[in-house]
Amino acid sequence: MRLTVSEFQLEYNAFMQGSMSQMLSRNFFACNHDRLPEFFSGKFLPEEDYRLENSERLPAGTACEIPIDHIYGFSWLFESFDTPQARDEGRPLPERLANIFCNSPDKIIQPIPLIDIGNERYIANDGNHRIYSAYLRQWKTIPAYIEGRLR
Repeated sequence: MRLTVSEFQLEYNAFMQGSMSQMLSRNFFACNHDRLPEFFSGKFLPEEDYRLENSERLPAGTACEIPIDHIYGFSWLFESFDTPQARDEGRPLPERLANIFCNSPDKIIQPIPLIDIGNERYIANDGNHRIYSAYLRQWKTIPAYIEGRLR
């Protein structure tokens, strides 16, 4: 059975006991992989409905904070973690999560690129582990930059 985000936080913090060891963190994520909470449901968008190659590229802008619950996509993060394909791919990757948790304990440093699809909704084509790690910590926003707008 999958953990809730609150249960995850309790178990992770008890396991880590204040340590910032990447190896210890990786072990936690590897041992609890099948129990990790799933991301928000209903955030998967069919890729064929949102052709990113048709997006208008915007000039490089400054990072801004985007609410995590406004982010959608078509990668592993936005699908059920219990599908055969997700299990075969081993997503989310324990080593990536451990790296982010240990190297960015208070804030995601590298903004994620997003495409604005209107109505305050954004598609993430990159940064899935960063988005997921922010979700697991119950952060409400994540630093991002809008690299394009769907036409």
